[in-house]
Amino acid sequence: MAALVSAAFNLASAATRYVDVNSASPTPPYTSWATAAATIQDAVDVALAGDQLLVTNGVYQTGSRVLVGDETNRVVVDKALHVVSVNGPQFTLIDGSGLMRCVYLTNGASLSGFSLTNGATTGSGGGVLCESVSEVISNCVIIGNSAFNGGGAWGGMLDQSTLDSNSALASGGGAFGSRLSNCILTGNSAGDGGGASFATLNNCTLSNNSAAYFGGGVFVGTLTNCTLRFNGASSGGGAAATWDPGWSELVLVNCTLEYNGVSWGLFPYDGTGGGVHAGLLIDCVLTGNTALWGGGAYGSDLSRCTLKNNRAQDTGGGVREVRATNCTFTGNSAQFDGGGAYDSRLDRCTFTNNSASSGGGSAYGSLNNCVLTGNSASLGGGVSRGKLTNCVLSGNTASSGGGAESARLYNCLLTGNSATNYGGGGSLYCDLFNCTLTGNSARYGGGTFEGNTTNCIVYFNAAATQGANFFYDSGIARMGFCCTTPMPTNGTGNITNAPLFVDTNGWANLRLQSNSPCINAADNAMSSGAADMDGRPRVQGGTADMGAYEFQPGVSGEFIGWLSQFGLPTDGSADHSDADTDLMNNWQEWIAGTIPTDAMSALRLLTPTPGVSGTIVSWQSVSNRTYFLERTSELGAQPSFALLTNNIVGQIGTTSFTDTNATSPGPFFYRIGIQP
Repeated sequence: MAALVSAAFNLASAATRYVDVNSASPTPPYTSWATAAATIQDAVDVALAGDQLLVTNGVYQTGSRVLVGDETNRVVVDKALHVVSVNGPQFTLIDGSGLMRCVYLTNGASLSGFSLTNGATTGSGGGVLCESVSEVISNCVIIGNSAFNGGGAWGGMLDQSTLDSNSALASGGGAFGSRLSNCILTGNSAGDGGGASFATLNNCTLSNNSAAYFGGGVFVGTLTNCTLRFNGASSGGGAAATWDPGWSELVLVNCTLEYNGVSWGLFPYDGTGGGVHAGLLIDCVLTGNTALWGGGAYGSDLSRCTLKNNRAQDTGGGVREVRATNCTFTGNSAQFDGGGAYDSRLDRCTFTNNSASSGGGSAYGSLNNCVLTGNSASLGGGVSRGKLTNCVLSGNTASSGGGAESARLYNCLLTGNSATNYGGGGSLYCDLFNCTLTGNSARYGGGTFEGNTTNCIVYFNAAATQGANFFYDSGIARMGFCCTTPMPTNGTGNITNAPLFVDTNGWANLRLQSNSPCINAADNAMSSGAADMDGRPRVQGGTADMGAYEFQPGVSGEFIGWLSQFGLPTDGSADHSDADTDLMNNWQEWIAGTIPTDAMSALRLLTPTPGVSGTIVSWQSVSNRTYFLERTSELGAQPSFALLTNNIVGQIGTTSFTDTNATSPGPFFYRIGIQP
């Protein structure tokens, strides 16, 4: 019985109080519009925890309350109350004019549907100060407030609210230490974090915010599904953390950062990271951001990100001093070095149409399993300086070093690069180990100019003036254990016979045929690592091969190239896996000429049908295979199947054969195979 009485008492204690700035007869406890309080504070003072305060239209700009040891507030909600406007923020304003905070909220309190404006404090939260992050502020407009930290808001959970033109002397112009969802932050400013600082943001838009130092949009925090555009700062125009924090203080997931920028002057880190400074970015898109160093990002860790049309006034148009994995760089530019990236660790990244004075794709970087295509520079169209392992450089252009300039390359493929002067593939003291340079062109040294090449294939390149495959002007550079022509005079172990690639049509597959003279012809001591460009064992048969690919006994180079064509791993892990779960492994799909990533593409017999002349046997087929057909009438027989016919030329879609001997009731069983 006591429990029932207690429940009834709690229910009865939850009341609704009314507030009307124009109330004619304000009478406590303000339980009707006729007796509504004239100030929000009056209603708060008589309310009990759990009550709701309904506030009607008006500007609430009178009254004040001072908390012990704190500044003056227009309204202090010191109980777990729900303060709600009747008609929303357009009609209901709490004005803090007179150097006071608009609202203070204690634990468990909520505020919905207000405009908080002109609040000011030398402490925190000019618009609203929350005791913790458990207070809820929803459907509010927080505009034109100022504070030392958190100009608009400090703490609390903000939902579907707008923070506009707030400012903080130190940090968090819009919000500090808050959790924001579905909010808009625009035109806010601070020393650090113009939009927000030390905050968690989800589905928010931050635009035109600014910071004097770090993070025009955000300084330190976690952002998910957010858009940051047209924000600016000295470092991290879109978002920033402090210098080299281990990337744990600023995390962005599935965010878009576009047209953010940085200024540069006397501050030590001025001009770094137009989009982001010192952050962890996952599945983000960075477009059109600008900086002195690192137009898209600086000092950050990026995974599966896209960087497009970012620009650096100095170095690193896309990024500078970052770690990037599985990222795409397109159309980024730098005035000096590293159009796509500068001084960065890059793994499995793609660089396309980036440009710079030096290193169109990358400069001074460490690149692993990257692809660089169509980049341009004066020196090093693909890369300048740095180290590359298992990379592809194709179609890059430069004055000197179309593919690479002054870099070290291991197990790399350089095709179709060009230079107007020197070194279509590599130039100016490039060191190349187990690389393949084919189809490159230049005025001097179509393949390489003044570069050391070891265990390389340098063949089928072109030069307008001299040195189709290589050109040594100084006599210092050497070529050892390479396949090239004519025979080099500076080096040993070289051969001039053609390398015998699998497919030179468009340089589609530069792996070695089984009768290539490059097999077992390299120098083991100078071989580049334990694996070749495909990730397969480098030394087969006791001696390394020349070029980027090691011939693999028992595994056709044509098959490995086919795996690559469909984006499947070439290191051997996919040889006998079933990518599309159609019960045919990848090797069988290659033999059959079917598509390994399409379960509907397979070698399948269709149901035989009776015909006028016999049984019609049909199967799914391709036009570049020849088939044989077998038949048996008893599956248990040994051998069970016998050849019915062969040399059947495949047709596109399906192929049919009429078994004229299958006129009796049967049974007849058939199977189809690919003819070598």
